[in-house]
Amino acid sequence: MVVDTGNWWSGRKVIVAPAWIAHVDWQHSNVYVNLSRASIESGPELDPKKLDRAYERQLYEHYGRDNYWWC
Repeated sequence: MVVDTGNWWSGRKVIVAPAWIAHVDWQHSNVYVNLSRASIESGPELDPKKLDRAYERQLYEHYGRDNYWWC
């Protein structure tokens, strides 16, 4: 899931894995995750040209999550 960290003007875009979504409130268009706002705002910035295993490792390490791959 791509998260725009800006309010009015475009901020940085970061990724949160769909598996980390705790709850979706469809009625109010809200998505809840078990991550702090600060950790999301300081997450590795999304660069669509560099979506590779190295970026994925950085993402999982930043959020302190166990990876799903073996190596």
